Amino acid sequence: MKRLLSSKVRWILLYLLTQLTVANAQSIVVKGKVTAAKEGIPLTGVTVAVKGGKTGTQTDGQGQFQLNVTDRNAVLLFTYIGFIAKEEALNGRASVIITLEEDNRKLDEVVVVGYGQQKRKDVTGAVSSINSADLLKTPAPRADQLLQGKMPGVQVMNNTGRPGGPPRINIRGSNSVNGSNDPLIVIDGVIGGDFNDVNPGDIASVDVLKDASATAIYGSRGANGVIMITTKRGKAGKTRVSYNNYFTVQQVAKKLDLLNGAEFYQMRQNLLAFYKSKNMPAAVALEKELSQVDRSINTDWQDEVFRQGFQMNHELSIAGGSEKTRFMFSAGYMKQKGVIDGSDFQRASARFNLDHELSNKIRIGINLALAKTGENRVAENQAGGSEGGDVIQNANKFDPTLPVYAADGDYIRPRNSGSQLENPRAMLNERTRKYFGTRLTANVFGDYAVTSWLNFRSSFTYDYADDLNKFFTSGKLLAEKNSGYAEAQTNKYNHWIIENTLTFNKQFGDHRLTALGGFTAEEETVYDFSASGRGLSTEALEYNGLNLAATPAINSGSGRNTLASFLGRINYSFKDRYLLTLSGRSDGASKFAKNNKWAFFPSAALAWRMSEEDFIRSIPTINNLKLRVSYGQSGSQAISRYQSLARITTGARMYSYGNTEVVGAQNGSVANPNLTWETTAQLNAGIDFSILSDRISGAIDYYHKKTTNLLYSKPVPTYTGYTSVLSNSGTVINKGWEFELNTRNLTGAFTWNTNINFSANKNRVLALGDLKEIYQNGSGNALGDGFKRTGVLRIGHSIGEFYGYVFDGIYQHDKEVQALPFPGAKPGSIKYKDVNGDGQITPDDRTVIGLGVPKFTYGFTNDFAYRNFDLSVFFQGSYGNDILNMNRIKLERAGYEENSLRTVLNYWHGEGTSNTIQALDEPTGEMSSRFIEDGSYLRLKNIMLGYSLPASLLKRWGIQHLRIYVSGQNLLTFTKYTGYDPEVNSRSGDGALFWGYDLGSYPGIKSYTAGLNVTF
Repeated sequence: MKRLLSSKVRWILLYLLTQLTVANAQSIVVKGKVTAAKEGIPLTGVTVAVKGGKTGTQTDGQGQFQLNVTDRNAVLLFTYIGFIAKEEALNGRASVIITLEEDNRKLDEVVVVGYGQQKRKDVTGAVSSINSADLLKTPAPRADQLLQGKMPGVQVMNNTGRPGGPPRINIRGSNSVNGSNDPLIVIDGVIGGDFNDVNPGDIASVDVLKDASATAIYGSRGANGVIMITTKRGKAGKTRVSYNNYFTVQQVAKKLDLLNGAEFYQMRQNLLAFYKSKNMPAAVALEKELSQVDRSINTDWQDEVFRQGFQMNHELSIAGGSEKTRFMFSAGYMKQKGVIDGSDFQRASARFNLDHELSNKIRIGINLALAKTGENRVAENQAGGSEGGDVIQNANKFDPTLPVYAADGDYIRPRNSGSQLENPRAMLNERTRKYFGTRLTANVFGDYAVTSWLNFRSSFTYDYADDLNKFFTSGKLLAEKNSGYAEAQTNKYNHWIIENTLTFNKQFGDHRLTALGGFTAEEETVYDFSASGRGLSTEALEYNGLNLAATPAINSGSGRNTLASFLGRINYSFKDRYLLTLSGRSDGASKFAKNNKWAFFPSAALAWRMSEEDFIRSIPTINNLKLRVSYGQSGSQAISRYQSLARITTGARMYSYGNTEVVGAQNGSVANPNLTWETTAQLNAGIDFSILSDRISGAIDYYHKKTTNLLYSKPVPTYTGYTSVLSNSGTVINKGWEFELNTRNLTGAFTWNTNINFSANKNRVLALGDLKEIYQNGSGNALGDGFKRTGVLRIGHSIGEFYGYVFDGIYQHDKEVQALPFPGAKPGSIKYKDVNGDGQITPDDRTVIGLGVPKFTYGFTNDFAYRNFDLSVFFQGSYGNDILNMNRIKLERAGYEENSLRTVLNYWHGEGTSNTIQALDEPTGEMSSRFIEDGSYLRLKNIMLGYSLPASLLKRWGIQHLRIYVSGQNLLTFTKYTGYDPEVNSRSGDGALFWGYDLGSYPGIKSYTAGLNVTF
């Protein structure tokens, strides 16, 4: 009996054990939800997989998932880009709730490089990156404006407050003298993009390639750096609909302190008293003029042209798809009304990105982008003269004792009938400058996985742009007095690129090798046509009736250039700690002369991930430590098509045939069959680090760039029949330091993160061919002979130097004049320093008096978050740069018939009365340090406060995420500069030689914004 009972017990235990095993082996359905730890919002597209298995899925639009699991004790792995991967053991559970922390370590972050991607930890070159979340903390119409102060080595100057106005981007200094220093823009792999055509909301990330290791793959176009823009793409899962909107109110950041009507009248009275004391004949006319002044009038002409501006932005995006097909469609509309009446800018854009897997070997895709822009501009950055100058200068100089309109309803004119000053209101009402643009970019590509380690990619891009510009100037303005002028221009641009690359990627034990090889070919064609006319029989048609003009004119032209390239790159890694990159590109361009069509641009880089060594791994405070060094060459085409050829200028009516003038032609430029590329060789050494559990991370870089074969229009003797010849005749170097530091100061419920970046660059000219120095004229040729030389390019000095006399106060008495004579000098006139010590002031006393290039630039951001609130505070600054304030040349004339700054109230009227402002009716002098000002500044660039509504509340409305925010831009600026804005350059379009010029620039603005981000 006991034996039988024992047998039954064994059978029962065996049965229970079997049932338990079967139960554990049974498949169960696990449900769950994944949210972001910081904001609590659901995360869509999170990969959920069984660790060690093949089962997996992704979260839907609500962050929810459902997964069949065969083992109740399985471990689930949750991964999502930008977040730290997390493992969760089920322990028999069928329901889990997971929160993921943002990954601030960035070692596994994907960085976009030329013709590929790399993990941050494998990058051997100098690459700075910024993601969409950081970009969109500052509302701006152009994405390039959002880069300002965000990256070391990337200097972005918003030279103008004009709506749609492009900033100047300079990466690691100026390489070229005659050509462009603009970086190459690559959007989704397509070369030759434009920030103006990209909706900032479409951007997923921006990666800036700065050293030769990163840019040599772009060969003859990489010397000025490369900006890689990656737009957003669809992800598998539930379709997500996002809408972003903001509205901004804008105003002029600062007005100039000018004389009011009473002060202006009193200064003129003082001048009258001076004339009478000297028995000067001019007293009679001036007394008559002042007798007609209505002293009750006090017109603020700045208020007449300035207004409150606004900017509004709407963005809608739809993204989603399946595992095989993913899509993203977006549409946006932005409109900005400028702070100067009559100026505005608007852009409508659409983008469609599609990825489809035909099979497990073939993937195809399409990128389509369409942008239409429209802009109304006012006259700016013009020196004046017979065309009346620009509206900003005229508003500053126009007589405040005059009303806007005369008694007969016409525009008021200056009391001096010979004045060339134009009524600012008339300039806004009677001049039209419209710019319309359409750009379409279509890119199709295909990837074929030949094997698991060999991939072939082919892409074709077609880029088309169509611009239409319309100009009209009424005969009511001095520029076209009693005549009228109208013009219409059209420009068409076609660009196609074919790219084929083969990529090898394989692991051999501790060795990892990636090799890329490719061939590209492209062609650009342009066509332009314009028609204009003067002497319009009717102004009602403006530019729509050019055939009615008394003197019509027609111009047209076309151009074509091609480029063929072979490129390659090898990335080798041993034990993930020793890294080698070799790259190069051979370019052949039609732009260059027959003797120099092809050039090769190689580079090499080494990196050592010291943190992977055992002796570093044993130090718990060090999480990442990588040393980098690279050297290589990249180029700059820097010239337009046909400049190496002898050209003929046509269109001049040079010959008479009987009584008829016929169109003639003359030699335009001399050929240079040896014209070649500008080449920049760059050495870069850097260190990347991360310590204290990634709480502190950053990078330090030193670089040395040397650019040879500088392209410059070299002056030639006039007997040759030419004025200059384009040649390779110079060398310039740039060297500097870059620092970037990221800290996670506080974590948990309240977070505080800081980013600091700093850049210092020194530039020096080593050679200018057979020349020692070259002078520049940045005055616009309308400020007199004393301003024909405002800058100098000199061997041993930096690009961007100002040149002139050293201002030394005001002559106080006759003895000073006799001791240091200057033509026309007398007590009360401008005094200059005797630099060469010869006892007199001559042109030989002119010297370098300033530098428009900053010694260093910087930016620092603090991001705070508590529960659903977030706060971002961003400061940006520049130090050590000077500004040539040419506005003061006309605005510091005491007692003159045009208005002045209030500083002229302190004019010289006797010995010891003033040493800064000359006497009444005295000129302000020639180009001198008087007009050079410190352009350093620190600016509160942006402050933004946001609130994300709780997910529990939004769920009732079917909304995934909703955030509202308010922000302010340029609210505070700390500077000594007396002009409208220290961030200015009226000559930014004239090349690298002109830095820090201010002459009638569109003023800077401050803004207040309210916005909304919502995702369904």
